[in-house]
Amino acid sequence: SAGPVALKTANASADAAPARRARQTAEPSVASLSPAATDLLVGMGAAEHLVAVSNYDTARDEIAGLPRVGDYRTQDWEKLAALRPRKMVIQLHPDRTPAGLRDRAAGLKVDLVNVQIDTLDDVFGAIPRLAAAVDESEKGAAALKRLREQFDTVRHRVAAAPKVRAIVVVDVGGRSVAGPGTFL
Repeated sequence: SAGPVALKTANASADAAPARRARQTAEPSVASLSPAATDLLVGMGAAEHLVAVSNYDTARDEIAGLPRVGDYRTQDWEKLAALRPRKMVIQLHPDRTPAGLRDRAAGLKVDLVNVQIDTLDDVFGAIPRLAAAVDESEKGAAALKRLREQFDTVRHRVAAAPKVRAIVVVDVGGRSVAGPGTFL
């Protein structure tokens, strides 16, 4: 994803070991079931709050060793109960929320943070929401400022260049492409 990737590469930790050590005590603890949200949390320097990630998160140092606890369709409630996150980030359209998800989360005293990350504007809006969810508003504001500056730099650099038509293929098999209006 262009937005989160640019943010991640601009602020990714060179040494993930301290983040893994800090993760054991960082509050609030978060299970992220959205790879885009995980990217944004890592990119803003808040990976130490993650206690679990989505089945679809890409392996990388910042989340190495974290349990995979589900995705937009299924959740591993036994792992979640054992991990006891305070928050769980999901990315679901409200009319597509699985039956019982809110009740199960409430039963475990897990606050749901539902972010919609479909467009670039959604990325810009999700950063402060996620930062607030992990009590890292300053990190979120700094990350948002860096990301906007990166986009402004690119926009300025290519302002006079002709537009180029392109297709973005999301997976190796070519079964998924990014369409118009998405942050990809």
